[in-house]
Amino acid sequence: MRISLTQLLIAILFMGVSHAHDASAQEMLEQKVTVKLTNEDLKTALGSLQRATSVRFIYNPREIKVTQKISLDAKNEKLKEVLEQVLGPLKIGYEVKGKQIALFKKEVSLLPIPQQTPSLLTTQALDQGVTGKITDDKGEVLVGVSVQVKGTTRGATTDANGGYRLSVPDGKSVLVFSYIGYIKQEIVVGNQSIINVQLSADDKSLEEVVVVGYGVQKKVNMTGAVSTIDSKAIENRPSSNLATAMQGTSPGLIIQRTTGQPGSEGVSIQIRGATTANGSVDPLMILDGVAVPISTLQTMNPNDVENISVLKDAAAAAIYGAQAAGGVILVTTKKGKSGKVTFDYLSQFGTDWSIN
Repeated sequence: MRISLTQLLIAILFMGVSHAHDASAQEMLEQKVTVKLTNEDLKTALGSLQRATSVRFIYNPREIKVTQKISLDAKNEKLKEVLEQVLGPLKIGYEVKGKQIALFKKEVSLLPIPQQTPSLLTTQALDQGVTGKITDDKGEVLVGVSVQVKGTTRGATTDANGGYRLSVPDGKSVLVFSYIGYIKQEIVVGNQSIINVQLSADDKSLEEVVVVGYGVQKKVNMTGAVSTIDSKAIENRPSSNLATAMQGTSPGLIIQRTTGQPGSEGVSIQIRGATTANGSVDPLMILDGVAVPISTLQTMNPNDVENISVLKDAAAAAIYGAQAAGGVILVTTKKGKSGKVTFDYLSQFGTDWSIN
């Protein structure tokens, strides 16, 4: 039998295509994978493998039960070995088709699968992986930025390089990026797999004016730990004195009642807890620039206060000396203003009786 040159070239061409396909499939199965799962369903396992590699899994949901539970601990192992660990005990076989891996029950022949209509062979929806990098206005990376899928408990934080990685249910998911001192952003994922975000500084919070011992400063120019309490935060509270009205209004300011005697309530005030080995040191109170006893807070009307600044760290001692070792509470009262006379009236009462 004579073979023409054309027939020989065609045979060589098909051999080359077959060899290239086998090499591509082999290269895909040689990918190294690191995955750890404990009592997770098969769907979650396939999603983890899909995110860790460039592979996409396809299967017939009527044949493959993805609710079966598995456990896996693979460290830098080949994808082929991992698939044997995951699919072998479940009697599931697989075949590489381009950049996809088709799964099938070992009892069922894989040959009829190509003849099935597209509606019968479906790609099961898996979580969508999203990565990205967070920077500020100057292009500097931001570490510790909170990235959360809106309406869920899924989330992540950026690493030392400003990068993050998480999975979302679908393209309709909304990612919320938030960081202290920066404006929060919300972005719809869509079909994006890489979402880089640039956060802008929240200048409004930094422009707030704070009263300190030697005058007023803007928060943006301060290095010490200072918090402020606006009059609106305390004026409508049902309290007869300023000390109890300040409870829970400032982080680090601890105000506790020690007695409940009517007309003579004992109140303990600390800033950031006890400051000495022998007990607590009362904060220094400055009322309109004059040092007064801390007990003055229990006799002041909350409606007379304009604002309060709480100096919490050692910077307070640099201004007032050792007497400020327990922190400083600066109270500024309201002043008269030009214009019409205004009158405010607030009344509260209570009744109690004993039951025999």
